[in-house]
Amino acid sequence: ALAYKTLSNNDKIEIAKDTRAACEEDIVFAGFIAFTCRVRKDTKTVLKRLMEGGMTVAMVTGDALLTAAHVAKEVGICDNENDDEEEVDPRILSEKDEELKKMLMKKAQMKAAQKKKKKVNKKMKPILLLEQSKTGMMFWQSYDDESRVQ
Repeated sequence: ALAYKTLSNNDKIEIAKDTRAACEEDIVFAGFIAFTCRVRKDTKTVLKRLMEGGMTVAMVTGDALLTAAHVAKEVGICDNENDDEEEVDPRILSEKDEELKKMLMKKAQMKAAQKKKKKVNKKMKPILLLEQSKTGMMFWQSYDDESRVQ
């Protein structure tokens, strides 16, 4: 939401600086504002290649947890519920030579089967939140059981 308040003299300016409540008192609603930060089109492909190369990929964000989870699914950092269906490389689909296309599709299916087999054996990584204590110290906290991670 967006709102404003006219501060006509120095006394009103000083009062508005004192507390948030004083600042937000008697404000005029001006409407809603929404921001968007689109993910680059090549992000999912780049991250997929990095992970295929054995790199560990992590996302650090100040977004809300649900927003972060949505983005992580969108770029392939974490699994989608319907991830059983492996995406076929568009280059294979656009191949003109039918024999080569059939061979590439078979290879892609074998690779997907291997990946699925690895996925079953893969241990789930915990979701960690970077938190700040009352004394200002930063620490990692497990989202699942709220324990501090050393």
